[in-house]
Amino acid sequence: MAFSKRDAIKLTWPATQPDAGGHAVLAKDFTRIYHVDLHGNVRQNPKLSGTTHNVFGIQVGVGVTVAIRRKNHKKHEIAYQRVEENLTRWDKYRWLEGSKQVAGVDWRKLKPDAKSTWLVAYGADEFEGFVPIADKRNANPQTIFAESSPGVKTNRDDVVYDFNRKALVDRVKQFIEDYNAEVDRYKRSSTTRRLKKTVDDYVKYDNIKWSETLKKKLRAGEYAKFDELLICTARYRPFTSSYLYFDGSLIERTYRFSTYYPAGQPRPTNTHIWVKSGRDWPVFGLASNQVVDLLPQGGSQCFPFYVYDEDGSNRRENVTDWALKTFREAYGDKTISKWDIFHYVYGMLHHPGYRDKFKDCLKRELPRIPFAGFENRSAAASAAQASGLRSNEQGEAQLRPEAHPAPKPAKRGAGKVPAPGAGDSAGRDASERDVRSANPALQFRAFADAGETLCKLHLDYEKLEPWPLRRMVALSAKGCDLYTITDKMRLSKDRKSLKVNNHLTLHGIPERCFDYRLGNRSALEWVIDQYRVKTDKKSGITSDPNRQDDPEYIVRLVGQVIRVSMETLDAIETLPESYGGPLP
Repeated sequence: MAFSKRDAIKLTWPATQPDAGGHAVLAKDFTRIYHVDLHGNVRQNPKLSGTTHNVFGIQVGVGVTVAIRRKNHKKHEIAYQRVEENLTRWDKYRWLEGSKQVAGVDWRKLKPDAKSTWLVAYGADEFEGFVPIADKRNANPQTIFAESSPGVKTNRDDVVYDFNRKALVDRVKQFIEDYNAEVDRYKRSSTTRRLKKTVDDYVKYDNIKWSETLKKKLRAGEYAKFDELLICTARYRPFTSSYLYFDGSLIERTYRFSTYYPAGQPRPTNTHIWVKSGRDWPVFGLASNQVVDLLPQGGSQCFPFYVYDEDGSNRRENVTDWALKTFREAYGDKTISKWDIFHYVYGMLHHPGYRDKFKDCLKRELPRIPFAGFENRSAAASAAQASGLRSNEQGEAQLRPEAHPAPKPAKRGAGKVPAPGAGDSAGRDASERDVRSANPALQFRAFADAGETLCKLHLDYEKLEPWPLRRMVALSAKGCDLYTITDKMRLSKDRKSLKVNNHLTLHGIPERCFDYRLGNRSALEWVIDQYRVKTDKKSGITSDPNRQDDPEYIVRLVGQVIRVSMETLDAIETLPESYGGPLP
């Protein structure tokens, strides 16, 4: 940060920072703000290279802000410019050098919204009219879910997660022994020494990865105790099942998951929607009936159907009575249940038009859910949606990201518009679609039914019949273990085959399966990325997904995830073309 003679500051920071709160402070304290977005966010666009496209050679995008405060400025103004995203870092240097000063840039003036957001997301006004899925602060009673929670944040994944239960038990026991030894050592220290030295100076990092919660427990003299009942299965990443030692002593933040899946054998049943949040990945929703991880780069939020007390008692439904009443009245259907609403939300989160149009909104806040069948058909709204630009009262252009019209999914079955001369079956499909589109209640049921189908697919993917893949076995494989992953499985360049190891290759991967994406990867690519043998450089801990009791598990999983991808895409195609709109 450098101060100039004109009472200005120049800030260079990751382009996604500061947030709206930081924007509000800057807009209040300075009379002129100029921001240049230099892009280079490799996490948002994997096609970029940090060393090639980022001016700092880092993974997150970079922006430069010049903020000026002068008494003779009668009003506060904010201006913005973005360089071409695909320019190399050297091209961006030349652009900066050529601009020389603020006056050398062709700025676009911005008008922040009520939340102090500078770049208003495309479709933000329409999105604002939908129903909030939940309120993180529990301050708004008019939401679909009464509460939500991030996934668990461990701060020591390599200690508390493992594919192998025995390896997890051995490692956790050793960690607890090392931690308790530190508690003893800390207790033996004199009071004077404890006062003179902070915990940060006192603890040893040789065997323990310390975090704030663990340090607090050390200060309090709290010992850890191993409990077999705290081991559970968890979703570490999409379609990646692992064992987790779910203990608040060793996990940095369990958040509310101790009330969603209370400890015990067996654990109470539950289902929740796991939604990726944050700006670095495209948002996705995935149903789970297990504890899930927070996820990196922005985290996640989870919306359970049930909430319990921590002892597993007092089960209550998390879909609000307000939501039940509102949906029943909106669709004139008293048979709508809370499970119907849960599945409706899940179906909506998979709607291609909804996800594409509001992708920038979904990166900034929790999802808001429209009502199927209640489209806003006003000419003004249609015109605003068609253009990526909105004019304000002063005639200044309010910048929005490039408009992405909601795509119409290509139908292969129900709902397909028949060609002239098509048979009776196609005609019936079209007629059914027309009836459904004219009846909001039928559209609600279409979303709920598709959501229920998707939910079952994603919960029971390990029970599906694997997609038929041809197995090519090398001549040198005689006497070798065909199914053992030695390092990492690898897709061929055309992505039609997968090399499991030097002895086994799977052929016949359908190209379409890669269209089912969760964030920045397809479901199959998540499996390939996670089910590999790797050793953490710092801790020396090796993660090995191979199962001695079920050697074919990973190969079978590959086929099952291809199957779930294909059937997910089929279910998505049954959704109505329109996602709906706000209630009138």
